Formats: sequence, structure tokens, C-alpha cells
Amino acid sequence: PHPITTPGGAAIGRGRSQLSVPGSIGSMVDRDDSPMAEMFTLFPHESAVVMQRGIELGIVCSCMLVAHCVKLVYQFWLSEVLGDRILRFLCLVRIACAVPRPYFWIRTRRLFVQARYQPTPQLVTQRLLDIYAHPFGVERALLLAYYGWLVVITAAVCISSWYVESLFAQLIW
Repeated sequence: PHPITTPGGAAIGRGRSQLSVPGSIGSMVDRDDSPMAEMFTLFPHESAVVMQRGIELGIVCSCMLVAHCVKLVYQFWLSEVLGDRILRFLCLVRIACAVPRPYFWIRTRRLFVQARYQPTPQLVTQRLLDIYAHPFGVERALLLAYYGWLVVITAAVCISSWYVESLFAQLIW
């Protein structure tokens, strides 16, 4: 199979892609061939803009969801029903996990903005691939914790609704 070559000269191979950045130390950088790597190579500036806007949209949506959890915790703070106490605890866990996320959002957004302003498309691609390949470890852990939280909260709401009609469970759903 023949590699795909962009107008800027970057080559995307089948199976493994190689990004050639003229004038850099170690001019060939091996990258796993993935749809993201191909998109970054073929459309570097557009990809940087999309990734930056995706972070910004994610910030807004996540803040709204955390605000919803805060509202529910406040609204049901005095409830002594066991199901409400469990849901309140799970919401507090969600809120606690969300506290450090703005730091990582700002840093990641800044990296995408910096990538957009690289002087050549090849350097933009290299920066995007580096950002994509090396996410912040704590941010990844928080994201995995969030996915786990979604599974647990879904199970808790379903189980709660089987045994007791709970306004908290209805509002969190």
C-alpha cells in the first residue's frame, strides 16, 4: 500500500504513519496509525480548532452537570431517606472529582491554542499528535472515575426506583 501524502509533505502510511518534520532532530516520528492521527495530518489547523472548541464545549457541559449535582445536594441535604443519602454521597463524589478538572481544561486548551499557531502544518500536526498521545495522567484518572461514577449512579438510581419512589432519583435521572 502506498502512503497518503499531504500538500505539506507529511506522509501517512498504512499500518503505521510516519510524520516527517524537516529540520527537526530525529526527523521521522513513528505514530500509531489511527483516524485521529490521519485527521491531524490531513487537516492540522482545522483539527486544532475543532479540538479547542471541543474542550470549550466540554467545559460548559460539565459545569452545567456539576451545577445540577450541587443543586440536588443542596436541595436534599436534610433528607434522611437511605436512597437519598446514597445519591447525595455519590453527587458529592462527583463534585469532588470535578474540582481539579478546570486546571487541566485550561492547560489542555492552551496546548491546542499553541498548536494552532505553529509556523508550519507539519509542526501543528506534531503538536496535536503529542497532545493526543500524552494526556495528563490525573485528567485521565478523573475521566475514568467519572465513567465509573456514571455506571454506579445509574445502578443506584435504577435500584432506588425499584424500592422507593424518590424525588432525588427522578431529578438526578
